[in-house]
Amino acid sequence: MTNIRIWTVESNYDAKVLKSLGNRLATDLKLGNLSIQTAGSKAFPMPNVSVESLNGNLKKAVRHYLKQDDYVIFIANSQESVPNGTQLQKSGALVKQIKQIVADPSFAGKVFFALGVPELEARLWQVHLGIEEPARAKRMVYAETRFRQLCASRGLDWDTMTETERENFVDDLIHEDRECTR
Repeated sequence: MTNIRIWTVESNYDAKVLKSLGNRLATDLKLGNLSIQTAGSKAFPMPNVSVESLNGNLKKAVRHYLKQDDYVIFIANSQESVPNGTQLQKSGALVKQIKQIVADPSFAGKVFFALGVPELEARLWQVHLGIEEPARAKRMVYAETRFRQLCASRGLDWDTMTETERENFVDDLIHEDRECTR
């Protein structure tokens, strides 16, 4: 059985609701034997510390969960419900740290970031398809890094794009001989 920890980084998502949602997605998508656990925003309180210290503490927390679980999937709100003011700054700093951890080779294929529920579904599929194979995980990390670079070179942000926008972007890359939609 594959153990997955879905970790909400914002209080807008309730951990119990996400556990129910994750289990329902796993059932609806016929993903087999997935055991889903959750951690809420209280699992990593935002202390008033430096970015470096925050990153080190978050890495320790991720390593702790990976001793119990096969995967950690962070989930954050989509763009429509972004918090304001100080809450936005704290949330932004945490999301930045999460993205660094996801890109860290020591967590390759084990830690993912989902921006909203549709992306959570995609990450559950990734886990189900066996991304834990090291060679495949390495290729997936490389591919996602290249897509981020290609987006940046075109003035886009891969992390804020919806799944449909990402699919259209990749389709445009594949069919570069035609005019892009962007």
